Amino acid sequence: MDIFLDAYTWVTFSFVVFLIAVVKFGGKAVLSMLDGRIATIAREIETAERLRAEAHALVLEFEQRQRDAQAEADKMVATAREQADAMRVREEVRMEEMLRNKEAQLNARLSLMRDQAIDEIRQVAATLAFEAAEKMVAQKLDADTRNKLVERALDQVMQRLN
Repeated sequence: MDIFLDAYTWVTFSFVVFLIAVVKFGGKAVLSMLDGRIATIAREIETAERLRAEAHALVLEFEQRQRDAQAEADKMVATAREQADAMRVREEVRMEEMLRNKEAQLNARLSLMRDQAIDEIRQVAATLAFEAAEKMVAQKLDADTRNKLVERALDQVMQRLN
């Protein structure tokens, strides 16, 4: 009966009695506590799954919004480019038209200046010719003939000027 004198035997026996007492008297409490803990963990897992699904849905939504925003930005850039090209073409046409108008104005002004210069040259030439003719007539012709020639020359000059 050395078995009952051994301390190891009594410790083992005491542990088994303790486990039986705990199971008998506290088993329901421990099990309900474990069941409560299991239920809490299950709720947390469900919440985590729901949150993960919501986060995944939000990520998909944000990715879609990003794609939509990128498409809208690309569309706006394309529209801006088209408008800039159209504006450039309009401005080129307007500049060409303005240059043609300026060139036409300059040509008209040059033509007017040329015509005025020609008229002035004709007037000076006519005046010089008249003065030269008058001097020659005064030196070589008598007064009656001189007056007739002067009148005829004046008539011819006036006809050419008109």
